[in-house]
Amino acid sequence: GRSHARRGRVQAVEVQVGRVMAQVQDRDLGACDVEVLMTTHDDDAWNRVLDSLSGQAIYAAQLLAGDLPHSIDERFQDEGVHLLPAGRYEMEVRCSLCAAWEQPCKHVCAVLFVIGQMLDEDPWLLFRLRGRDRQQVLQAMRQRRREADDTPSPPATEQRPLAAPHLAPLQEAGATALP
Repeated sequence: GRSHARRGRVQAVEVQVGRVMAQVQDRDLGACDVEVLMTTHDDDAWNRVLDSLSGQAIYAAQLLAGDLPHSIDERFQDEGVHLLPAGRYEMEVRCSLCAAWEQPCKHVCAVLFVIGQMLDEDPWLLFRLRGRDRQQVLQAMRQRRREADDTPSPPATEQRPLAAPHLAPLQEAGATALP
């Protein structure tokens, strides 16, 4: 698969919500269509994840810089889901040339290799595969942070200044003055 990818045989890659479609040119067999399906998260899961991510601005900052934060999948896992595929059950692959029992075939492997390269350049593709695009995630995080900023803080308790203890002058306390 890697040699197919490196030779430029993976063409017309299209990433959609929960799905990647690509065409692979096989030297011997001709063109084939490859589809990679990934399970997406429902609204409830996304709300939990976004609430968690919104609590720390570092996640938005790193994502905006084009970096995938190292601990982000842990945040997803804390909410009962994964950003990165946790196993084969979260991903289904199909190749128009190869039988289902041969999966993953070299054509699917080539597409997966290209997807890995694409994720290095744009980590937001992983979010799209899981059900939300860049704009949706950032907008939801901004909204949650705005709501958190608008939440009135608890009333401050009245604090009286600390009174200085009463000190008697040195002569009254029986002290002698220093020379």
